[in-house]
Amino acid sequence: MSFVSHYGVLFGGMSSVLGRNVIHCSRHFQLPVNSLLSEQFNVSIIVTICNSRVAPEFYPRSMSVLEFIMLKRRIMFVPDIHLECIAY
Repeated sequence: MSFVSHYGVLFGGMSSVLGRNVIHCSRHFQLPVNSLLSEQFNVSIIVTICNSRVAPEFYPRSMSVLEFIMLKRRIMFVPDIHLECIAY
């Protein structure tokens, strides 16, 4: 899997879906591509970066927006709430 990941990003570049996603994340989070593909990379790194970019007074609002997005994309489910009327 590691070989495929490295090839898709480093040699396939923007011609592969994996390459585009990793390059986008690399630019967005200002991390080298190699660190994104390393085995030491984990969710806590992204959480730390995201938390450092959100001012404390906006944190509750940003969490509310995240929960709404998760509801809309059906990642999170709440019984008896239907979001079909909301346009994507």
